[in-house]
Amino acid sequence: MPENWKTFTVEELIKNKILEKPLDGNHGGSHPKGKDFISSGIPFVMASDIIRGQVNLKSCSFISKIQGDKLRKGFAIEGDVLLTHKASIGRTAIVPKIETEYIMLTPQVTYYRVLDKKQLNNHYLKFYFNSPEFQNELNMRAGSGSTRAYIGITDQQKLSIIVPPLQEQKSIASILSALDDKIELNLQMNKTLEEMAMALYKHWFVDFGPFQDGEFVDSELGEIPKGWEVRSIYSIADFVNGAAFKPRDLLESNNKGLPVIKIAEIKQGITSQTKYSEKELDNKYFISNGDILFPWSGNPHTSLGIHIWDKGNALLNQHIFVVRTEDTGQKCFVFNLLKYQLPTFINLATHKQTTGLGHITVANLKELQIPYPNKEALEKYNEEGLPIFDLMYNNQLENISLTQLRDILLPKLISGEVRVKDVEKTLSEVL
Repeated sequence: MPENWKTFTVEELIKNKILEKPLDGNHGGSHPKGKDFISSGIPFVMASDIIRGQVNLKSCSFISKIQGDKLRKGFAIEGDVLLTHKASIGRTAIVPKIETEYIMLTPQVTYYRVLDKKQLNNHYLKFYFNSPEFQNELNMRAGSGSTRAYIGITDQQKLSIIVPPLQEQKSIASILSALDDKIELNLQMNKTLEEMAMALYKHWFVDFGPFQDGEFVDSELGEIPKGWEVRSIYSIADFVNGAAFKPRDLLESNNKGLPVIKIAEIKQGITSQTKYSEKELDNKYFISNGDILFPWSGNPHTSLGIHIWDKGNALLNQHIFVVRTEDTGQKCFVFNLLKYQLPTFINLATHKQTTGLGHITVANLKELQIPYPNKEALEKYNEEGLPIFDLMYNNQLENISLTQLRDILLPKLISGEVRVKDVEKTLSEVL
């Protein structure tokens, strides 16, 4: 560690009035109940609302100002660093600019408020919380691996933080933020591309826009372009359900076998919680980059989805279909078809819910029928659809590279092993 860098515990930073003594969640009163939540008001942030280093203030729950004031000890304001410390350990974010006076926090979340901004930069603090060294210490103290993993304020105050000079903190945060900003830009671009892809699919295969001047024929779905077929969704691709792994098949270490992909890995990527396996399986259970994954069981609104896998070679767990097609052109069509049909899948699964879980069956896929284009129509569609599909996938792959670069740089920068001046040129070439 460089000579002019210092190491403090959270407690020492509090004593030096650099950090405010943090509170975890709403100590001011009881946790809001379902009847307390309203459509707008004071954001009530849970651990699940902290995603990819950001606070989702659009889809979180809300409570009234009256209810919020009763819980006022558990509030956070713009610029506070958030850290989840119960069940979902170690998620971080900075409270962005907010329209309300404050936001409320679930008891699963601690806020850290920087008092002396000449000594500590809140963005640096957030990145330090993300570092492997800090996360390892946090998880160790929280008893990670247990379903009751938890680290209270007393133990949080024992955690160590390396504090470089302020300008170095700002420079480190600037470099890492630039990578995060590029990742977020790609994500936002992909949202726009997905909207374009859905509009294009609807124009071609729902409204039959390019074929309005051609001949149509009757079918059980109504009139469709001549030469097309009515086929079930199940018939247009291979839907392979993942393998059933037993506890003895799973390994903790990533030095052996391949990662086992469950719904959690589709949402969050491969993490320290991911299990691995060396089990000998049929080739159909092996997945690789570019495969379409379709989780078909779970909470209909949070688990079901259509994804392009981009995390490398892996093994697929049950409750997820890998959807395989004959060629890239058909893959583009099938991917957008499944995306377009997702509201239908969610509706079907919702009506089958038991204890909060729903599912899509092979029987459902066989019952759902669509107008299936002839080869000529599909080739013409791909002239417009494939470039969008490819750009979305390339953005995903770029984000993998950017995330890997950020995760390599983070521990090296905050330990002083690599200095800011050494990476600025490389970063300018990447971004």
